[in-house]
Amino acid sequence: MILEKSEIRAGFDGFVLSKQAELGEYVNPGQVLGTIYETGALDVDVRIPLEQIKWIRPLFDNGQMPEARVTIANLEGVSLPAWNARVARIHARIDEKTRTLPITLEIQGLQKKNGNQSDADNPLIRLKPGTFVKCSIVGDTRENLFRIPRYLLREDDTLFLAVNEKLEIREVSVLRKFDDEVFIDGGLATGDQIISSPLPGAVAGMAVTIKSETK
Repeated sequence: MILEKSEIRAGFDGFVLSKQAELGEYVNPGQVLGTIYETGALDVDVRIPLEQIKWIRPLFDNGQMPEARVTIANLEGVSLPAWNARVARIHARIDEKTRTLPITLEIQGLQKKNGNQSDADNPLIRLKPGTFVKCSIVGDTRENLFRIPRYLLREDDTLFLAVNEKLEIREVSVLRKFDDEVFIDGGLATGDQIISSPLPGAVAGMAVTIKSETK
């Protein structure tokens, strides 16, 4: 081997993550000299609570790649870009300790038409392996939902409604709950009157009075 005419090249643009050889050191064929990571695409492993998997699994099973957005975490007050990503893999094994399912997001970098990259053209260069990030995934979409304040929903997923000046305790279908609001996908109709005032000792069929708003 003629060392003067030998060089080591990677088939992609990237950064050296680690090196296992020093300048002037003798190396053998097949010896690992270092590790390079590609700046054009990165993977992010995230863990999704089991109850949220239902929002992305149908899309993935139908051959769709759910989209996502990735930002660097713990950098408040610093203006940084968000990167487009997609769900590349949903792992088969559940984490028994956290009861979450690992998934892998694939972040695509920005490529020039001639295949070259630069700091200005590729913000992924600032997103290094090991960086903590925040991720938001676009899941399955639903229509014709009712959004109501969380406090209106009782513990047994029922609502107090005024129907013909009487109390009706109606069970509703709750699609998703958040800290301050819930989404209802069944059991409610446009025009239903939800009672927000406390009703101590409430019994279905009891008389209720709806106070009209005064201006």
